Amino acid sequence: MKISKTIIILVLILVVAAGLRVFKLTEVPLYGDELTMVYDSYSILKTGQDSVGDFMPLTFKMGAGRPGGYIYAQLPFVALFGPTIWGERILSLLSGLGLIILMFHFGKVLFNEKIGLISAALTAFSPWGINLSRGGFEANFALLLAVLGTLCFISSKGRPYLLVAAALAWGLTIHTYPTYKLTIPLIILLLIWYQGGLKKILEKKVLPFIILSGFILIAAGILAILQTFTAGSETRFADINILSQENLRETLVQQINYERAISTLPEILKPLFSNRFFEYTFVIGEGYLKHFSLDFLFLHGDRNPRHNMSTMGEFYVIEIISIIFGIYLLAKKERKIFILLILWVLLAPLPAALLIESHALRASFMFPPLTLISAFGLSYLWDVSKGKPYRFPTAVMFIVFFIQLVLLLERLYFIAPNEFSRFWSYPAQLASERAILEKNNFDFVILSTRIDNIEFAYPVYAKLPPDVVLLQNKAKTLLGGLLFEKFDNVYIGSIPDGLENDFIDHLPGTVIFMGYPDQSRNLALPQMVGGRDKLPAIVVRQKL
Repeated sequence: MKISKTIIILVLILVVAAGLRVFKLTEVPLYGDELTMVYDSYSILKTGQDSVGDFMPLTFKMGAGRPGGYIYAQLPFVALFGPTIWGERILSLLSGLGLIILMFHFGKVLFNEKIGLISAALTAFSPWGINLSRGGFEANFALLLAVLGTLCFISSKGRPYLLVAAALAWGLTIHTYPTYKLTIPLIILLLIWYQGGLKKILEKKVLPFIILSGFILIAAGILAILQTFTAGSETRFADINILSQENLRETLVQQINYERAISTLPEILKPLFSNRFFEYTFVIGEGYLKHFSLDFLFLHGDRNPRHNMSTMGEFYVIEIISIIFGIYLLAKKERKIFILLILWVLLAPLPAALLIESHALRASFMFPPLTLISAFGLSYLWDVSKGKPYRFPTAVMFIVFFIQLVLLLERLYFIAPNEFSRFWSYPAQLASERAILEKNNFDFVILSTRIDNIEFAYPVYAKLPPDVVLLQNKAKTLLGGLLFEKFDNVYIGSIPDGLENDFIDHLPGTVIFMGYPDQSRNLALPQMVGGRDKLPAIVVRQKL
């Protein structure tokens, strides 16, 4: 059987993409969310309960109301690799590779095979795609599911069973990453328009598939709503959104009071122009528009070292040209596809608008349509480059693209893992691994919770049995008048500031204490242990 040239090229793209995503992956430790997710998966696998004792929950409390899609989907990998970096991140990595395949088919369905390959290549080399695939991000798995559902819906003409596949994919999406509870219904309305409206979709021969798909979506939606009100699936969002920020509220109130004080309007009219509604509207609008800024898209991304370790734009700067060309040419030649992709781009960051800063995970649904637009523009530039006058500028574009790729990889592999190691809970990994080595040499190993995420890191790196962790999560152990999580002779907890020395000295036996560097001022003979960023990562005190 002869393998087509297209398949060979796509396989090569996938191989290179896998290499870019896997290289030095284990040099970046698991951060807080990853630690809780992988251990919840491990606990479900071993006991059927999460780490706080809930049986097979749909929403996980340890993640401040995290939907369970990613945690359950990664069970096979946790079974294979244990609660490790591979166990946590391989699902996201495979989601990134799966997205490349979907983008190929998307480009092929909307345009042609060549644009499909260009879309796949752009996704493979994209800073946004690479960064998403190198962390255990639910958003990346949800993005795969959301794009799968969208592609199935668009491809359902003559294949109505794909409507059911779309509904299943979207149903899983909203139970994997909460922002899609808003965007999926809006995207469905957009796709119904794109397919010719309800009248065209509701044909007799496809009605059974429509009914089944509708039932799946309604059931998934009702379940999501129930989880919101009964299981706290939006707890984290409720804590971090603009409306819950007390400092912002006080700032806006001060601004409103100041404007009313200096305004020369009649007193009765002042509240009509200076009020919280207008101020919050401006803040939300600014948060939304930030996702379309040059700074976010092409220069620095969302500036969060977890979402964007390279601290470069979500797209390459040179893609400004291909995206502009793509928008212009689509508007001129493919008006309906242009409307579909532009509205998709405009709808995608709506949930992220309620955050103070731009957010590469919550706005990641922008990534596919912008990539398709860029691929369409790049295809045109590739075609015109065959003429002599255009060869040089096109060659310059590819050279600049290659230079940016090299700079991205240099930062991603050789600088970011060290510079941003604290954002990835390296001190917690360091202290956990030291505790594992020293636990047989001391009577007491004390780990201070001043070390960020240490209470999640030690059970993961020590691969503690979930039933033991569950017991301590429910009822802590008293030591020296303070409550700790106790695992054999390892104690994890908080010691009041300034009392560290007295606490250690009053324990009957040998002790090794590990804490945050600024606790050194309260310790006798402290030993600093350096981190990858060449700064103190933890402080150690031993009592022999």
